Amino acid sequence: MIFRRGFVLLILCMAFPPAPAFASQIVMVVTTSVTVTEQSVDVRLEVDNRGNEDALVVTPFLTLAGVKTGLETVPHVAFHGGRIWVHSFPVGELAFPEAGTYPLVVRLRYHDAYMYPYSLVSVTRVQLGASLPAKAPLAGEMTAQQLTDAGALDLRIRNTGRLPLEARLTMVSPAELIVEKGSERLNIPAGEEQQIGYTIKNNGAMPGSSHRVYAIIEYSINGQHGVVILEKDVAVANTLSGKKRRMIIASAGFIVLLFVFVLLFEFRAGASAA
Repeated sequence: MIFRRGFVLLILCMAFPPAPAFASQIVMVVTTSVTVTEQSVDVRLEVDNRGNEDALVVTPFLTLAGVKTGLETVPHVAFHGGRIWVHSFPVGELAFPEAGTYPLVVRLRYHDAYMYPYSLVSVTRVQLGASLPAKAPLAGEMTAQQLTDAGALDLRIRNTGRLPLEARLTMVSPAELIVEKGSERLNIPAGEEQQIGYTIKNNGAMPGSSHRVYAIIEYSINGQHGVVILEKDVAVANTLSGKKRRMIIASAGFIVLLFVFVLLFEFRAGASAA
C-alpha cells in the first residue's frame, strides 16, 4: 500500500512538471501628436492598452533635439483603457543648429502583474524652424531575421541625389533587444547604395513576441537638416532559450532521481516488512 501511494505521487510529479512562463498579454499602442509654435514644441502622447491585463508603473520618456525628459509615472494603465500625457519643449532649450526635420523618440516603460519590466519605442518626425520640407535624397529598407538569442539585421541605404551625402545613422530599439554598434557615420556617393549589417541580441524578450526597431538617418543639405526613419518589426522565435532548456533538463533529471529514490525506498520497506 505504501508503495502504491509513493508511486502515485511520483506519477503526479511527472505529469505536472514546472510550467514555463507565458508572455504577458499587455498590448501598448502609442499615438504621438506634435504642435510647433514660435515658443514651444507641444507633444501630446496617448497610450492605449489593448491587451487583457493591466500595465503597471508606466513611464514615458521623450527625446528631441538633444533634450531628454521623463514624464509623470502613473500607477497603471488598465486593459481596454488609456492615458494621455502632455509636454512642452521650450524652443530655446532645443539644440537644432539649422531648420529642418528632427526625430522625436518616445520610449515607454511598464510592468506586468509580477513587476516584470517591458518597453517599446516610437519615432516621429518634427519640423523645427521656418524652412519648408524638402524631398529626402535618401531612401532605404531594413530586414531582420527571426531571432532566439541573436540574429542579423541588415540595412540598405541609397543616395538618390546628385551629390555625395554624409549622414549619421542611429539605431533605436526597446530594452528587450540590443543592436550592436548602434550609431555610425555614413558617407554615400551620389547614386550609390550602402549596405550595413548589425547583430541584434535578445535581452529578455519573451518567446513569440515582436518588437519594433528603428533606424534614424540624419543629414544636412543646402543648410537644412533632414531625417529618414526606417522601421522593422523583429520577431522572437517561440522556442525555449538555452537557459530555459537547461532548467527543464535539470527538472527532468531531478524527477528521474526522485523516481529511483522512491523505488529503492519502497523496495527496502517491502523487504523489511517481509
